[in-house]
Amino acid sequence: MNTAIDNPAGALAAPQTLRGKIALVTGASSGIGRATAIEFANRGAMVVVSARRADEIEALGQSQ
Repeated sequence: MNTAIDNPAGALAAPQTLRGKIALVTGASSGIGRATAIEFANRGAMVVVSARRADEIEALGQSQ
């Protein structure tokens, strides 16, 4: 765990890899859901996304 006690200088830990993990992100068509889906994918997770706007979800898949 990365807490202020463990890390008094406040330095950020290296990004954690998510290889071999599966993430389900709801609300992935925009905002924080979209950003979360992209970040999880960048860290190696297999990402399953859902949202009400199918066109935005399709665009998300095309952009990565």
